[in-house]
Amino acid sequence: MPSSTRQFRLGHGLAAVAAILCLRAAIRSGTSSEDASFISLPQAQRAAAAGMVATLLASSASPALAEDSSLKSLEAKIAMRDAGITRLQEEKKRPQLKLNEVEKLEKEEIQTARSAEQLKEKRIIEEERKAKQQALEAEKREKAQIEKQEKEAKAKIDKEYEVEKQKIEREEKKLVEEARRTEREEKKAARELEKQALSKATSDNARLAAEEKSEAAFNAATEKAENAILAAEEKAEASLKAALEKAEKARVEVVEKSELLEKAAAERSEAAIDQATETAEKAEKDAVQEEEKVEQEIVEAVDAIEKEELIEENALLETLKGGLLSAWSVAAPLVIPGIFIALYAVIASFFNPPPEPCLGTEDDETRAVMGRAARPKKAKATLDPWTDGKKMAVGAASAAGAVLAVVASTPTMGFVSTSPSPSLRTSQMQPGFQAVQSRAKNPAVQSRSSSQGALAMGLALGVAGGMRHRVLRKIRLHAQAKPSEISGANPLKVIVAGGGVGGLLLAKALSKEPNMKVTVLEQASAFQRFGGPIQLASNALSVIRDVDKELFEELMKRFTFTGYRKNGLVDALRSEWYCTFDAMKDSAEMFDLPYTGVVDRPDLQEIMLQALPKGVLTNATKVVGYEKLPNFEGVKVKTEDGTEYKGDVLIGADGIWSATRAQMWNEEQKGPGSGCTYSGYIVFAGETIYKPEDYFEVGYKVYMGPKRYFVTSDVGRGRIQWYAFVAVGEGEEVPSDNLEKREYVKAAFQGWSSQIADLLDATPVNSLEDRSLYDRPPSVLKSWADGPVALLGDACHAMMPNLGQGGGQAMEDAHCICDKLKNLTDRSQVPDALQDYYRTRIVRASAVQGLSRLASDILLGTFTFPWKPSEGLSAPYGKGKGDFTYEGVVVNYLRNILPAAFTGQFTFLYSFHPFKWTKDEVTKIVQTVMDRHKVDASAAWQKRQEAVEKGEVEQFEEECRQESFFQLAAQTAATIK
Repeated sequence: MPSSTRQFRLGHGLAAVAAILCLRAAIRSGTSSEDASFISLPQAQRAAAAGMVATLLASSASPALAEDSSLKSLEAKIAMRDAGITRLQEEKKRPQLKLNEVEKLEKEEIQTARSAEQLKEKRIIEEERKAKQQALEAEKREKAQIEKQEKEAKAKIDKEYEVEKQKIEREEKKLVEEARRTEREEKKAARELEKQALSKATSDNARLAAEEKSEAAFNAATEKAENAILAAEEKAEASLKAALEKAEKARVEVVEKSELLEKAAAERSEAAIDQATETAEKAEKDAVQEEEKVEQEIVEAVDAIEKEELIEENALLETLKGGLLSAWSVAAPLVIPGIFIALYAVIASFFNPPPEPCLGTEDDETRAVMGRAARPKKAKATLDPWTDGKKMAVGAASAAGAVLAVVASTPTMGFVSTSPSPSLRTSQMQPGFQAVQSRAKNPAVQSRSSSQGALAMGLALGVAGGMRHRVLRKIRLHAQAKPSEISGANPLKVIVAGGGVGGLLLAKALSKEPNMKVTVLEQASAFQRFGGPIQLASNALSVIRDVDKELFEELMKRFTFTGYRKNGLVDALRSEWYCTFDAMKDSAEMFDLPYTGVVDRPDLQEIMLQALPKGVLTNATKVVGYEKLPNFEGVKVKTEDGTEYKGDVLIGADGIWSATRAQMWNEEQKGPGSGCTYSGYIVFAGETIYKPEDYFEVGYKVYMGPKRYFVTSDVGRGRIQWYAFVAVGEGEEVPSDNLEKREYVKAAFQGWSSQIADLLDATPVNSLEDRSLYDRPPSVLKSWADGPVALLGDACHAMMPNLGQGGGQAMEDAHCICDKLKNLTDRSQVPDALQDYYRTRIVRASAVQGLSRLASDILLGTFTFPWKPSEGLSAPYGKGKGDFTYEGVVVNYLRNILPAAFTGQFTFLYSFHPFKWTKDEVTKIVQTVMDRHKVDASAAWQKRQEAVEKGEVEQFEEECRQESFFQLAAQTAATIK
């Protein structure tokens, strides 16, 4: 076992023992002796903090644990350990022993057991090393012997071949010489015969015949000799070839035999090594089990001693303490704030002026010029006026009812539903950490309660776990080789999965750093102009300006400010302002920030794309997974088409159905197991060129009512955009035809302010779209980072759109990631930097998620039409429409509390602003943008009027239509299996 592994295991063991002691101390100080299993929230926090400190101490101490240089002391250590266990078992019979003495004994005996385990591990490792070395040396010797035998066999074969070759050559030479000798003799005989014939010849013919006969004999001798020589050469060649084949065959047999012998030697060596490893592992396992048994005996012995003393010391104290804590925990968060808030709301209601009428429709003249039908006449509701005395009596009675209602409500001050789900009630009855685990396993409870009930617990555990992770990371860093450094010549390669607003802004920020190289992988084959306006709050504008000045200036050329104008909630029953969002303006001015506003999504996308350097963006590349590489070598990114990209960092900015998050958290990408839950609401949206009476005075209006609400906003160029949030059960169908869809929305808001119906009638049906709303609970128990991989935006903190912070929080993530990465000097720092990014962002992002969900629960779940004392106890608008009910009374007085809540909310949202302007700069920016806005709006209205005069309204509306972003998002989600 490597030294670093042993130290790591020792650190864990000491941390576990120290954590047990600290946890026991927390239980002793916060629970009764009769029920030691119960752990309250403060106690659990103390236990988590104590465990964290113990882990730090153990991790820092483990490298300093000295190893005994001699194995001979092992028996002595084990004997001391056994003696200590015996002494502790005897002490069980004497509960009068002091607690500090017990803890001292426990510490000494555990240290002895640890030292013994160290010595055993050292001996096991040494024996394993020797066995492996012997196996390798034996294999080496066998291979050397085999090679020697092979060399000798080959030399013998070569020698035999040379002997055979020489023999064949000698035989060939002999045959050739014999043929030559025969040739010479036959030629000599022919010459002698020729001489005799010539001497006897008497005529020329006779001499000529003798010469021809001699020449023929001479040639025959030559031919016979050549044939004999050729036959000798062929015979020699055949013999030589056979000898060569025989030698080659022998060589092959020798090589094959050598290979078989080497293979057998290697197998024997591997078997010996495996046997040594198995023996060492078994011995190590036995040693660990023995030491665990010893530690268990030590802990049990100490427990027996402590329990007797704890029962006598804490029984009365814990009984009194538990009663006081229970009383305080009930009274403090419920009664005291509820009474003061309710009294304030009632008293303030007597001094408030009458509500201001809310405009929002086109006047009759404008309506006619724009080519819209005349508004139908509608009678007003019959009111029930009272005398002043009756008003005072009913006001006092409703005030008393409001006080009782708030006191009887939960800490959310009486306007959020207090009926927990059965699963939530069950989890609240479980003690301590079991309750946290039960909530974590229930997605339905997570989405509504984890950000409230378990947030404090989750943050405490998250911080403790994060700091422990940092210490353990440092240990691992020391045990591994140092990776390469980051420089301009060897930049940090960052891959961003997803080309949304967060991913594109991160790419822009990183591309400006000289030691960074960024690549954006976007699944869309090409960017198209999809969707309507998107809201950018003051904090998001500050982030954009801090990242790039030119990018911000281009954005302002297409931006429209709404936050400095009148914004707020509207009583949709009476067309009156219910409560304004003055805090949107005041909070921005507090920090000298530009106001919240809107820009068309395609324009924002185009601006960001143009700001990126060439080669950064890669389209038609859908990321489906990743593989972390060891030794800080980065990450391998896998795409749908099989292509792989290697980088040092992967940022998953791939939206709510993130494949990166699914792999990191080992959950489904989409569906029930993904952690993303359906909110119960569908949002319908549309936009139209519209000229209400308050167009330049009002930016953002929310028409309120039960189980739904309707939002309108100035979005520039003479247009009004609206959103209709309607409660729809999961799986319930809504019309797909746009005309039917508009009628569906009109029916959902039947009886509400006529301003809503007028705007719906003025909206071209080709601009309508709808989308189901999903979000997820804060991930306080799951980090956004895993080694060189991290999540961004909706991938880790998808939220309801009620605060318009989804895109803004993604931009804040991008700013934080760039800030953490840009100053790194070594790739080994990447995992800690990404974990630091998570720790930096988790609290703020979780708070914004919680506020968005809370706003959704208030606006959609429990808000109703407020009751007005001046209208009496009757229901002039119909039952459930402003009559005297519990909800109506609370909502009526709530209008006096919400301004303070809005101030706190928007101050918190805008408190993150990395770039800060001066007041004069903000004034100049807003004035320039709004001057252009007025010109653009007037031009759009003029074009609409000209289209009406020419009878080309439908063609004009079709030209103004943009492709649906909602449909694009739905199509993208549909491709996920």
